Parts: sequence; structure tokens; C-alpha cells
Amino acid sequence: MNVAVAALETGSIAQGVVACDAMVKTAEVDLIESCAVSPGKYWILIGGEVAPVRAAHRRGIEVAAETLLDSLLISE
Repeated sequence: MNVAVAALETGSIAQGVVACDAMVKTAEVDLIESCAVSPGKYWILIGGEVAPVRAAHRRGIEVAAETLLDSLLISE
């Protein structure tokens, strides 16, 4: 089984929560962490099999839109 992790950071807590919701509803992934990391910023970390994580990561980027500060995808 190939595994992957993906992370997003947004410049808006509200938009981060919306992006997180969209990510976990897009594909079957594990939500590892989702929290406010500093005033106005939100962090999301997911994991699972490569294809679902890629799909969820892509959807998170779309939903975060202009509030996206950084993203990361690591897969085998």
C-alpha cells in the first residue's frame, strides 16, 4: 500500500475550516490534524493512500483559493 500525506496552510481560519471540510468529503482520507496555528492562520494535515490524498489535496487548494499560503504533498 502506497501512502501519502498532504498539508495546507491558509491565511483565514474560516476558509481553512471550509477547505478542511471539502478535503475530507472529497475522498477517504485520514484527518491527522486541523487547527489554528497563529492569529488568522489555519493548518490542515491529511494522510492515506496516494490517489485519495492527491484528490483531497487538489480540492483543498481549489477551495482555499486566494487564502492559500502554502501546500505540501508527499507520496511514495
